[in-house]
Amino acid sequence: MGPSERLGRSLSLLLVLFTSCGGRGGPIGHPTEPDELVLRLETGGGLVPLELGLTELPGFSIYGDGTAIVAPSPDPKEPFPELAVLRFTRAGVRSLLSAAEEAGLMEDRRFEVPDLYDATTTTFTLVAEGERHVTAVYALGYPGTEGGSDEERLARAELLALAERLRDPAAWLPGQVDEAGPYRFPALRVYVLPGPESMDPGYRPEGLAWPLPEPPASFGRPAEAPGVRCGVVEGRVLTDLLPRLEGTDQATVWEWRDEPYRLAFRPLLPDESGC
Repeated sequence: MGPSERLGRSLSLLLVLFTSCGGRGGPIGHPTEPDELVLRLETGGGLVPLELGLTELPGFSIYGDGTAIVAPSPDPKEPFPELAVLRFTRAGVRSLLSAAEEAGLMEDRRFEVPDLYDATTTTFTLVAEGERHVTAVYALGYPGTEGGSDEERLARAELLALAERLRDPAAWLPGQVDEAGPYRFPALRVYVLPGPESMDPGYRPEGLAWPLPEPPASFGRPAEAPGVRCGVVEGRVLTDLLPRLEGTDQATVWEWRDEPYRLAFRPLLPDESGC
């Protein structure tokens, strides 16, 4: 056997060993705890009301134990959307990670669209092989935003296909995903906003009694948005608050000492805390 043949066989053996030890041909390593994020899809930005921008929820989040939380589109007639829980089998998690790798999520990327304003940005966050990668795509799926180069067009098409699959994982991966009922969130992020303004200075909207233990001025802490405060309720306070939100919506007015306020609510996911 000549030197070149021995070298070729050695390289082939190294490739087999690398693959069997979890290289690109083997399982993709990922977090395993129930509060550790593995993959998230979220869409944000664009021209939206302040309260909607503050309370946007990821459309899809899956955690280390295979639990996924899916959020529907917000309904202004509800104080916050009801989130659904899905359970991925181990095979389902492997299928999901393989699709994420094929869509290029194992690296950080950003796709822009020059001269297009006020569109949304779709963000994929993947935690795998000990690293966290973010892919942000502006105006994903908007007509005329397929990209300039062949490479970008292909990348956008792959990301759009993955985003559509994540909107209905059970249909995409039959037998690997089960529905497990609504998500029982342990904490609720609450934003206090100024009350609605009226063109008639003599008009005062009739509001419901203030539902929180703390008054508006001392609840939580100032948020980034001017005039807005943010705090988190949990435990007994959350248990007492939820029944009072039944029948309310995002436009409900709440009164504290005859002053009107609005409240915006956002359930916290397993990997989230605070404001």
